[in-house]
Amino acid sequence: MAVGLPLNWLSDLTEGSSHAAARVTSAPTGVRPAESASPHPPTPSPTSATTPTTPTSTPTPSPSPPPASRPPPPPRPPPPPPSKSIVATLKLTITGGDSYVFVEKPGDELINQVLRHGRTETFSGPTLHVRLANAGAVLLQINNQPPRVAGAKGQMLDFVIRPA
Repeated sequence: MAVGLPLNWLSDLTEGSSHAAARVTSAPTGVRPAESASPHPPTPSPTSATTPTTPTSTPTPSPSPPPASRPPPPPRPPPPPPSKSIVATLKLTITGGDSYVFVEKPGDELINQVLRHGRTETFSGPTLHVRLANAGAVLLQINNQPPRVAGAKGQMLDFVIRPA
């Protein structure tokens, strides 16, 4: 049991100081002072006379350094905005002549024929593979964008439309 006494308390006892009794009687509450049969300190033994006694102290463990603080991780980039649509759309109108039109979506052929002037067709799918002959006679509206002429008269086109 550790006793909260001053360090010089033991030396006061061994030197026969008159303060020894006062220090013993003023020990903290709950601590019994050492009982002595004689008012004089005990005579040191021959081994303790040849070997000086040095008070030993219990090494106090040094506080461990705090864990290395890591800088906070950089913020994650925002996710890409969701697609406006999950399907591709195509609206084509034949103007100024006839045109061969082929359109398919994965696993399904939607059209494979020659279309006449004035005809309009609309298609949708996860992706659309389009083939046109006489692209100058076809007006395309892809994924609800403004319509535009597909190409030049007599031109062959082959392209894929993906969702916007």
